[in-house]
Order: sequence, then C-alpha cells, then structure tokens
Amino acid sequence: MADREERSVRVDAWSTGIAPGAIAEFLLITANSGHDYEALFQTSAFASDIARAFAFLGVPAGRPVDFPRFRFWSAGERIEAEASVAGGAPAPLESFVMDAATKAPRAPEGLLWIGGTWDEAHATNAVDGVAGPGSIVPSYNETLSLFDVPRRAPQGEVYETRLAGTNAPAEPYAAVRIVFRPERRPAGAPPLRVRDVALRLAPDGFSIDGAAPVPPAEALKALQAMRTDLAQDPYLSFSWDGALSCADVKAAAMLLSMVDSEEHGLRVDCPPEGFPYYKAFLPPDAWRDRAKRFSQPCELRLAVPGPTTNESGQVAAAGNAAPQGTLVAITEHWKDESLTPDLTFEEISVPTPAVFAEALAEKAPPNLPALLVFVPGSLPWSALAPYLDAARATHPIVQIFVD
Repeated sequence: MADREERSVRVDAWSTGIAPGAIAEFLLITANSGHDYEALFQTSAFASDIARAFAFLGVPAGRPVDFPRFRFWSAGERIEAEASVAGGAPAPLESFVMDAATKAPRAPEGLLWIGGTWDEAHATNAVDGVAGPGSIVPSYNETLSLFDVPRRAPQGEVYETRLAGTNAPAEPYAAVRIVFRPERRPAGAPPLRVRDVALRLAPDGFSIDGAAPVPPAEALKALQAMRTDLAQDPYLSFSWDGALSCADVKAAAMLLSMVDSEEHGLRVDCPPEGFPYYKAFLPPDAWRDRAKRFSQPCELRLAVPGPTTNESGQVAAAGNAAPQGTLVAITEHWKDESLTPDLTFEEISVPTPAVFAEALAEKAPPNLPALLVFVPGSLPWSALAPYLDAARATHPIVQIFVD
C-alpha cells in the first residue's frame, strides 16, 4: 500500500524460516519465486503492484547492472526499509542479514530502487514471471529485481558471505511488515540522487557535460563536489576525442580506475555507443605472454608505418598514414595428458577494417568473443576505432595493450 502523504510503501510478508547463519541471497521475494530456501521473507504482493506504488510516489525507476554491456554499478534512488516481525519494533531491513566473516549485522545503507522490467504494454513486471528469481530485495547485484544493494556485489563474489542474522525469525510464517521510504533529500540538494554525467577526454583535459575542458584534478574535484555538496551519485559515461593517442586514453583510464569506487563515490557507467569500456585499456600485463593465458583469442596488432618519401623527395608524416594491421590466429594443440598445449600461429595481413572483419570471422575460435589488441602508444584513437567497430558485433570483449 502506498501513502503519498507519508511517502511510504507498505508490504506485508511472512518469514520463510531459514535458520540464522543460513545463506541469504534474498531479503524479500515474491510468492512464486521458488527461492524461499535462501530468502528471509516472502510476500504475496505482486512486484508489478509494488512498482506502481513507487511510481505513485513519483520515484523514478533506475537501472540494474548489465554485465554484457559493461555496466557494473546499479543506479537508483536511495530507499530506506524497515521490517517489523510479529508486531515487534521495526528494524532496518539490512540488519536481518549478517556478514559471514564478522557475524555482525549489515549496516543500513539503504536500497537502490531499480523497478524491475515491464513488458511492452506496461501491464506486468518481469519480476513476477516464473523465469526469474522473483527478487524484490536481493543481497547481491541481481539484474532482474525491484531493488538492488548500493554497492558492487556480484553474485559469484559475495555468495556465502551474506547470512541470515541472529535476529531473523527461525520459524516460518511469522507475520512481517516491511515499510519502504524514499530517503529525505538534504535541504537545497537536487531532488534526485542519481546524476548521469558525460565525461569526455580532450587534448587539454576533461569536459563535463559538454563544458570547456579543464585539467584532470579540477574535473575530479568538480565530480566529487556533486557527491559532497549536492548529495548526488555521479555515474560517468566516459568517451574521448579521436585525435588522442592510445597512450593518452590509457593514462586517463588509469586515473579513473583509482576513483571508480565506493570510497570515492564516483561510478563509471557502461560506455557510450562506439567506445569500449575504459578498463579495456588496463588489461593484465601477464596476458602478453601467451603461455599465461587461459584461452587463446585472436590478436590484432597495429603498427604505425614509418615516414615515406614522395616522388619529389619530400618526407610524408607517418601519422597521416593508415596503420598496418596484422591478425594473429592462435591454435592450441593438446597432446596426450599434457597440462599445457602447444601453440601454432598464423599471421594475416589486414590492411583495412573490412579485411580484418572477414579474417576474424574465418579464424576466430568458436564461442570466444574476445579480442586482444596490441597498439603503439602513439597510435591515434581514430585509427584504432574502425577496427574495433568492425569486430564489436561478434567480439565485444576487448583488451588493449598499449606499448
């Protein structure tokens, strides 16, 4: 039930009866979830109705993590939740889950309102469907859910670390009332916490939302001010000018990687159209050694041609010439009970992105949508981008080694 005057949404639920100390992947699920063996509370309320209740309060839906699109942070307005068990005093919903290492209750941080996913007619929310886990409140980053946790918490990394707390009711079917309230925004702050920011790297610094570029330190200070002075969570869509060298982009990526964290409060979102995720420029250096890779995707090696002389004896600038491309296809040969394969290599000249796309389609290992790229630091992004564009549909996972 939604109360616009109180700005709250009330959901009646019941306890599942999982024992304290049991794995708690969910704090609240739908009745048809089938995950009651790893959830604290369950409700007969439809996720669709809960979503409509938040729309009635005027809370916009956010967006979930989307790992195939390189979105590693969920974005959503912050919601506070309290649960009352069997008529007892309300307690923060997060306090019913404890950390496996410390055995202490989770500190209340609030939840992110994601809103699930609606069908085309906006009649049914997919959280109510039988295909998903029926997640209303998870303890990890669940793509199909009404809420998410306000931090990076991939399921594979936090599994078995979120347990039912000692205050979780061990008996099933205890009456539970959960009240959700949008956070109260500080006086003078913008009405919404989520702030999407277009961050563009130019030769003379970073541009924020199309403004004139400023030095990196000044740009980071402005982004931090959004958090500290305006109580907002900046989500950065990072792109860069075509004239920049790959070394310039890598340097900016290293800087962003140091502030893309909960501690600093800046979150790099999925890349805009035509750009790779910024950490593509920060691959593990050990992967330069083919023997240390766990698989052998194709390699694209681009070289900047040296200066040439025209018919008049004038030296042409090398930077104006197209890069020389080579596709390296690597084949693994496993012998008997050997723990490592023998490798053979085939080098194919790919002078244009179109030729590269054809060779990649022919030579790439099946079911391996990754591409390793080796480029000199002086190579302009505008020279590399067409090759990545040609491969993106089939090889979206890119690792760029800058020499």
